[in-house]
Amino acid sequence: MNITRSMAPPLHCSILDLSKPITRNQAPVSRNPAKAALNPCKPRLRGLAPTPRASQTFAAASGGSLEASFESGIGIVTRSDPSPLSGIGASDSSDHTATLPGAPETAPSRLLPDAGESAASTGFSGGGLEAVSAFLRDELPRTWSDGTITKARYSRNLWFQDPVVRLKGRDGYAANVRLMRMLFNISFTVHKTQPREPDAVDLWWTMVLKPRFLLWRPQLTLTGRSHYGVNAQGVIISHLDTWDALADNSFLSLEALALCIRSFLNPQQTPDLEGPRYTVLRDTGDYQVRRYEPYLVAEVEMPKGKGPAAGDGFNELAGYIFGGNRQSSKMEMTSPVYTSGSSSSGSSGSGGGGNGHGGSTKMEMTSPVFTTAGGGSGGSGEAPRMAFPIEARYGSDPDALPTPNDARVTRRREEAKVVAAIQFSGLPLDWEVTRAERRLRGALLLDGLKPAEDWALARYNDPFTLPALRRNEVLIKLPDDYEL
Repeated sequence: MNITRSMAPPLHCSILDLSKPITRNQAPVSRNPAKAALNPCKPRLRGLAPTPRASQTFAAASGGSLEASFESGIGIVTRSDPSPLSGIGASDSSDHTATLPGAPETAPSRLLPDAGESAASTGFSGGGLEAVSAFLRDELPRTWSDGTITKARYSRNLWFQDPVVRLKGRDGYAANVRLMRMLFNISFTVHKTQPREPDAVDLWWTMVLKPRFLLWRPQLTLTGRSHYGVNAQGVIISHLDTWDALADNSFLSLEALALCIRSFLNPQQTPDLEGPRYTVLRDTGDYQVRRYEPYLVAEVEMPKGKGPAAGDGFNELAGYIFGGNRQSSKMEMTSPVYTSGSSSSGSSGSGGGGNGHGGSTKMEMTSPVFTTAGGGSGGSGEAPRMAFPIEARYGSDPDALPTPNDARVTRRREEAKVVAAIQFSGLPLDWEVTRAERRLRGALLLDGLKPAEDWALARYNDPFTLPALRRNEVLIKLPDDYEL
């Protein structure tokens, strides 16, 4: 393309330093003013930008022009003709100025493409924001699985920031991924993407980090939103992450550092046993919102009037899984027993009695064990229940489970659901459970959510674990149509 320049002399060239803040009314200062004065307008390396009042006009191949103005050292690209930017999909006749909502002032609103970084050089041709969204949904889980990125889709001058890391450059971005995978076992889930016209894509995600070298096996669960800036060729030029658990998402946020330290030093223990499968949709720092997959349980009704931390029914369920059934199916005790709670509404199942199964079956120990209290703190008149989740290999039909000898033991399918969960340590005692339930319910109401009246208790550890090391949770069901 042809390039024309119009500048008001004298001008100095300054380095666009994204690692230092730039005020709105002050241009960046050259690192070497004397040298700049001798040769004021000759760029010596990429990243130089003229001071305010300077502009560059690019003759676009499709007609019209692109004007790059430099306000406070940050390049802003504006198209002055009614034709849309290639691959972006804008169709109005107004100027299209790229912005990066929520980014600090050091973030480039719109970076000019690198020399030679065109559709031909990157090996693909734009595709619009929907194509970028589809690429990210496929790319990110694979990136955190094998540690590689598709370099052609990222600018060489890619800018990245989250509350603990800030860097510029595609190579540094890829190196950061490799370093993270060396330090942590990482699982990454993309929940949804949303194009933001004219030049950005938002993405909601969950990341679970388990340190490889800490013997007590802590984990850090993060949920948040990524904002990707995209240029006219469909190349990703910026990536800004915010975390749901933080009020302050600025770079090197003390709140973020405290969250990481607190999570990695958390002494609460979670035994390595199979349990219901779920995905964390949102982690606020106070509670998590989870989506559970369907699973089977064996449960016993507890006497009415029992407190939330009562253990009635445990012996009956233990007898069932250790061979107290018509098929003499036995469970191997491979690790400590879990107790937990779950809402029982909207489910169906079967009780004792023959189902025609014969032979001998071996059942594996799973976690957690469920204790359900109806009606929250007010009570709904229903008796509380204790339940053991059953391993996934039995499928989804409760009739496929071994038939219990004790008629008090019932088998049931727990349907898919969305729940909020709050975690705490302790024995737990009744007052600890009640306090956690009230705290969770209050937080949900403050966040505008609609918690169910029923609630459930989850206990993950055996009686021999010290109270300070135990993991307990209170869970409250949320509407199934919960949206991020």
